[in-house]
Amino acid sequence: MKKAAALKESKASPGGGFTLVEVMVASAIALVVVSALMTTLVQFQQHMESQRFIAEVQQNMRVGLTYMTRDISMAGYGLKDVRPQDLSRWINWGPAITDNPTVMEGDTGADQITIAGAFERPGSLAHAASNTSVIVLNGTDTDKFDTGAKSLIFIGRCELARILNIMGNTMTITTDIDDYSQGLKHSYPVGTPVELVQIVTYSIDIMDTGENQPPFLKREDHTGETAYWFQQVVTTGIEDLQMEENNDLVKVVMRGRSLEVDTAYTSEDFGDNYRRMTMTNLVYVRN
Repeated sequence: MKKAAALKESKASPGGGFTLVEVMVASAIALVVVSALMTTLVQFQQHMESQRFIAEVQQNMRVGLTYMTRDISMAGYGLKDVRPQDLSRWINWGPAITDNPTVMEGDTGADQITIAGAFERPGSLAHAASNTSVIVLNGTDTDKFDTGAKSLIFIGRCELARILNIMGNTMTITTDIDDYSQGLKHSYPVGTPVELVQIVTYSIDIMDTGENQPPFLKREDHTGETAYWFQQVVTTGIEDLQMEENNDLVKVVMRGRSLEVDTAYTSEDFGDNYRRMTMTNLVYVRN
């Protein structure tokens, strides 16, 4: 009898488990905690995604400004002694250039800038040269020159010359646009650099690979044709370029946008979901 009473008392004890009410309350609390954690996780992911878009825009603009700053600062290098009225006579290919650099509005509404200068050093003298109209270059350096758009050279960081003829590694040149018999005015040792004067234009363009493609910063080299359009792409996601010239300073204002839409963000100015940033740089034209 005592054992049966004890067994009955044990079964009736409420300390052996959870009631339905307790389970429901615990489940509700757990659901609230999990929901809060999920909300925080989603917000964190959205924040990280937005930061990725912003970093992408910043990086693309830095690349574009680096290239533009380098070329703008070199404007006129190799052409320092050319009078403005003679510039178009020496440079008779590509766009007409009477001011260096030249800023004008481009086809997309953004500004474009055209720059002339000796940006590359593709050759050097194989033999010393003095008061001559014939120079000899090293190796196959002459493959990088011609008598057309690649005919204007800067020798020894001193004299501008036009290539009149090329035979192998030997070039016939003139240093006077009015007198083709005028040779070098100075003497140069072996290894003297021979730099190529080029014209480049920076502008904003749209990729021709389909609709909704991001705009890009384009660098067009007028001294030669590129095989594919994407070889002219400096960086993507650049949608506007505004420039001002003030004596020897060029102010460059560049606006970039993210390559993908940020669904957690809406632009107040443009009404779309692209992240945008603007960078400004002042470039000193040193030549």
